[in-house]
Amino acid sequence: MISFRYGTKASINYRRRFISEVSSSTHPDAPPDPSRQDLTEPVERAQIRNYWQLYRNTVQSSLMSGSDVAIWKRFGSLVQRLRKAKGLGLREMSKVATARMGGRGLSAAYLSAIERGLTAPPRPPVLAVLAEVLDVPIEKLKLSAEGYVVLDIAETLQPFPEYAELVREVREGRGTTETIIPAMADATRRFPAKMTEGRLQIIVKGGAIQYLFFYRPTRS
Repeated sequence: MISFRYGTKASINYRRRFISEVSSSTHPDAPPDPSRQDLTEPVERAQIRNYWQLYRNTVQSSLMSGSDVAIWKRFGSLVQRLRKAKGLGLREMSKVATARMGGRGLSAAYLSAIERGLTAPPRPPVLAVLAEVLDVPIEKLKLSAEGYVVLDIAETLQPFPEYAELVREVREGRGTTETIIPAMADATRRFPAKMTEGRLQIIVKGGAIQYLFFYRPTRS
């Protein structure tokens, strides 16, 4: 759903017509129409669909509210950090993600636009693939796409010197439920950030337990 800067019915209708016009394949700045019959290669069609998505989102982003743009940038920054932590380049990530989507194009240009906050977070099926490639819980990406700041155990405990040893244990895979849960509960109560809706989520998957602290940041 598009969020517009001005809330009157007239202004919303105007912006919808504007997006429809500029997103038309007849507009001089528009990319090629992906339904053209002379495009025979599936990859070529997929790449053009990606460019169309970027083009439409670029038009829409100029009309987005500041909070929506902040969500795009925060989500993109998270994806970039996770990708670099895995040691993946954009092209390599694109190749792996595309293969896991059955050959459907997920171009490096599109992933770069996501990371730079130039396009909206992708749909849930794509989020699921990215979570698999980045080796993180799908909930981490979904919550970030919904506007939350999402932190793992180490990130949540990092501001508190008394938990420095526990952070080291967690990073070395030695943390236990008995020590992590009380520490996370304490840290989330005292976390140094202006926020609303702060919550702690425990995820059990494949015999492993993962902890996420997420919150909505408030404006300064």
